[in-house]
Amino acid sequence: MRILYLAQWLATRDQPGLSRASEFARVWSRAGHEVRVIAGCVDHLTLRSQNPRPAPFARSVEHVDGFRVERVWSTVARGRDKWQRAGLFGSYGLTAGVAGALGPVPDVIYASSPPTSVGLVGAALARRFGVPLFYEMRDLWPDMLLAYGMLRPGLGERMVRRLERGCRQRASGLVTVTAGDAESLKRCGLPASRIRVVPHGKDDWMTPPTERTRPEGPFRCVYVGSHSPMHALGDLVSAAAQLPADQFSFRLIGDGDEHDALRARATKLGLRHVRFEPTLGRRDAFRAMVDADACLVCSHPHPHATHWLPNKVFEYLAAGTPIVAAATGELAALLRRSQAAVVVPPGKPSQLAAALRRLAGRNFAFRADLGAKGSRFVRQHYDRTAQAAALLEWMEDRAQPCADRA
Repeated sequence: MRILYLAQWLATRDQPGLSRASEFARVWSRAGHEVRVIAGCVDHLTLRSQNPRPAPFARSVEHVDGFRVERVWSTVARGRDKWQRAGLFGSYGLTAGVAGALGPVPDVIYASSPPTSVGLVGAALARRFGVPLFYEMRDLWPDMLLAYGMLRPGLGERMVRRLERGCRQRASGLVTVTAGDAESLKRCGLPASRIRVVPHGKDDWMTPPTERTRPEGPFRCVYVGSHSPMHALGDLVSAAAQLPADQFSFRLIGDGDEHDALRARATKLGLRHVRFEPTLGRRDAFRAMVDADACLVCSHPHPHATHWLPNKVFEYLAAGTPIVAAATGELAALLRRSQAAVVVPPGKPSQLAAALRRLAGRNFAFRADLGAKGSRFVRQHYDRTAQAAALLEWMEDRAQPCADRA
């Protein structure tokens, strides 16, 4: 089967960013399918060019573990300028659409959003080739944008909502990463038979060390990922301000909309034990998780956060490091099931600081046991290879009636 995979954000194992697309493509190609990924050339955290950008309507081609990656040109964006972001999303949609239309005819199209422009390209190409479209929504737009102040109610919101509705109606199958998002789609009238929940997961190369040692020094806390509004890192900085610099250290690795403001605030507060570091490649980022005493994740006390499962949590679990989380909803429930985390309510930095004090006060063997439980849990329930194989089987089942009609 020929699979055309559309994903504006794609990272291989040594690059920073989202690995979901590359790992799915790897599994599908190893199963004997011909996978062609059309990706952007801009990093999803910095919104800057990650690799040398091809010229407009040109492509750079690489082969990764049996599948083909074509990176197409797009503009870049700076900060939260909505017009620059619209240009980034729209330019990828245009160049990806041209590349897809000029390539070989696929048997199915898998389009992974956000942004919505990926779904629009997928729907257009599916119509052109007469093949089924599978539309993955890692976040539901525009609901997520509204929740975190990235979009205001009005014309823009109505436009995005209408475009999203069109993509969903055109798709033969819809994929979400949380059960809450799947329920939202059902409330919109979409049948459960068309919806599949495929959470984020653990990549097969992510294995913790068999033995751990701890150097002398402060209790080491690490956050890896986007410095964007939805991650509530202001609460993390506030918690750090309540903890002594000689007993705790914090590494905030990554980039995003709030990076500069967070860094300026930490400097103003004199938080010498809080260090901001640039985005790392995925292997180096995983090593930072393994080396930490605690991995951190924060969410907002907002209804949208009740069905939010960030990718980093599964990588934290895979690293075998205890997690301290300010979380609610699905994220809090998953972490409690893992028995590898200390969970406090979101929006309460003092409780987050207290949780870190409690964990730091426990002995090394206790913390190592927490981490080991998390590693076993994610390996058993959220193995990405198994997820990709099950998703492929579901796609083949749903695509067959379309092939029979053709």
